[in-house]
Amino acid sequence: MSNQDEKTTNSASGPVSEVESDGLNTVSKEEAERFREIILDLEVAKKKEIEQRIFSESLVNGLKSLTSSDSTSSIFLNLLESLKDVLSFDTAMVLKKDPFGVLYDTMITTDPIFDEAIWKEGKVFKRLMKGKPIVINSVGKTDEWKNRSDELKSLASSILYIPIISKENHVILSFLKKDSNFANSHKELALKLIPLVTSALINTEKNDLIKEKSKATQALFKSLPVGVLTIIDEYGRISPGYSNICDEIFERDDIANKTIYEVLLDKSNLSEEERSMMKSTLEVSIGNDELNFDINKDCLVHEITVEINNRIKYIDCTWSYVTDDNDDLSQVILVMKDVTIIKNLEMNAKNKSKELEIFSQLLSSEPEYLTPALMDFQKMISDLKGFSDNLDRENFGIIKRILHTIKGNARTFTLDMLSSTVHEIESSLNFDDQNVSDIYDSSLSLIEEVFEDYKKVAKKLHLFDDANIDEDIDHLTVDLDDKTKKSLDTLYQEITSNKKNLDEGVLSIIHSLQMSRAQYLNKALKMSIKSLGDISVNLDKEMPDVVFTGEQYPIFTKYKSILEDSFGHLFRNSLDHGLETTDVRLELGKSKNGRIEINTKLKDDRVFLTFKDDGKGLNVSKIKEKGVAANCIDSNCDDIQKISNLIFKPEFSSRDEVTINSGRGVGMDAVVNFLKSIDSSIELIPLGEVNSEGFCKFYFKMSFPKDIFYFPVS
Repeated sequence: MSNQDEKTTNSASGPVSEVESDGLNTVSKEEAERFREIILDLEVAKKKEIEQRIFSESLVNGLKSLTSSDSTSSIFLNLLESLKDVLSFDTAMVLKKDPFGVLYDTMITTDPIFDEAIWKEGKVFKRLMKGKPIVINSVGKTDEWKNRSDELKSLASSILYIPIISKENHVILSFLKKDSNFANSHKELALKLIPLVTSALINTEKNDLIKEKSKATQALFKSLPVGVLTIIDEYGRISPGYSNICDEIFERDDIANKTIYEVLLDKSNLSEEERSMMKSTLEVSIGNDELNFDINKDCLVHEITVEINNRIKYIDCTWSYVTDDNDDLSQVILVMKDVTIIKNLEMNAKNKSKELEIFSQLLSSEPEYLTPALMDFQKMISDLKGFSDNLDRENFGIIKRILHTIKGNARTFTLDMLSSTVHEIESSLNFDDQNVSDIYDSSLSLIEEVFEDYKKVAKKLHLFDDANIDEDIDHLTVDLDDKTKKSLDTLYQEITSNKKNLDEGVLSIIHSLQMSRAQYLNKALKMSIKSLGDISVNLDKEMPDVVFTGEQYPIFTKYKSILEDSFGHLFRNSLDHGLETTDVRLELGKSKNGRIEINTKLKDDRVFLTFKDDGKGLNVSKIKEKGVAANCIDSNCDDIQKISNLIFKPEFSSRDEVTINSGRGVGMDAVVNFLKSIDSSIELIPLGEVNSEGFCKFYFKMSFPKDIFYFPVS
């Protein structure tokens, strides 16, 4: 209170005493008491007026400090100074939340004792994040303070917490009174302050962001040798301010005010659709909310191949943007690197690596078997090309069988790139697709491309020669012309039918010539059997024992590929579906290695082969379930033979998912058609009844004409 105020008070109270003591103009005690109350009310009102003036002045000063603050810390320092007289606090702290956790660091404090204090978020701080101030008068009971030292607790009998929340900052203003409490009026003041402080904080953050972006842009232009340019409008125009490296990339110095389309995109290998998408993205982004860019940025290609002055260049592109004061995207920044040298080195290294891998794959197989296989692949690919102009549903079934055979045979010879490529094509090829013809043609091109890689290496290893390809590969074992072969066959037929008494030497020569054109089945299937080792590893099984029983008859070479293809499917089918894993076999008391037995028997003019394994058999229950779902069989059907025969149906599989080994329902259908092409057949023979798990033992029985085998004259 000022001296003037004191004089006023004294002058007001003095005469009352005089009147009372003088006895003149006396007043009653009640009136005197009432007069004193009026004086006191005037004093309180005067005090409130003074406090309000101080508050208003502090608030005005605080607002001035907020508008003039150029950093987050200066905002809070000025604010604490402005509120010192208004709140009459003993200590103040500014606590900032750690963005990575639930801890608050003491950013600013008026008492050094709190400099190193870290505050763990409790119930009070969590409530503060709802945006309203809180007064705490029982400080020691809060989660945030209960574990503090008595020394610190003694400094805070009452606390006013004010939350300030922005995009970048979560801040709590903490005002401490040591010997008194904060009033409700202080909370009201805090409620008025929160939007003002928050607004100032947000403006500062925006300014900081603009400064950072400006610095980043300048740094880019002065950085490592990269091309940096700015697209300034929806038309794709390039700003005059671009880095010198852009001149080197585009081999011109006049790109300013040109469009990114004529400078870069129109010279690229991008499709019309890709260019259109990029153009649309730039048009909807520049001048609009940055969200448009974020949503459509995947349309901006990050690697572009361009032809500049008859040279191919590979440009690595990174797209970013700058926003204006309204958070609208004002410019798109394109950072470019010429990675042509690196790309060429990578492609050369990749090609060398691929070539070495192919070398390794080809050398792992015996030339005696590999060369005919490569020629067989060539023929099958040629057959596939023949269907391009006649892609009906029937031919599509044949195509799928050929593809499945290529994949299986490629796996037999560990030609992994070829088998995996065909596997992916099998997965994507669907006759009902609207553009199936285009897909088929591109798939064929891909298969040819991969096979060409194998051919190039095979030629270097003298394993393949395009000139030697013939639909009949008998010449691989003996070089006989067609006339000689025909004469030999005629002579052989005469010998076997008439039993002419010829000299043993002549018979021996004839026998040798015929054997040069034939091969025992176990040898003919050598590579197919060998491939079971790799498949076994993938299936977590042991390599099965393959046993040949009965009379063994050499098969003529011209039929060898058909038997290889057929038995390749049967081997993989047996290993994948029939034979159990090692652990299961041991639990069942079986040998850890599965057993596959092939028996040969001559009867009349046919040769019968049986194929069986010692696995769990056919999952008849599963086959029936799939058959019913596909409307192939009635749900009441209990005929094991009828149910089992569904495995020969095109595109039928008991698998729920497709693997590289099985699941497409093509393998057994392919076997049927392979054998049919040489007047042969296959049937499935169930053994016994279906067990409790739904499985039934079985074997395959195949019938072949006698003349595909060589029977020497006795």
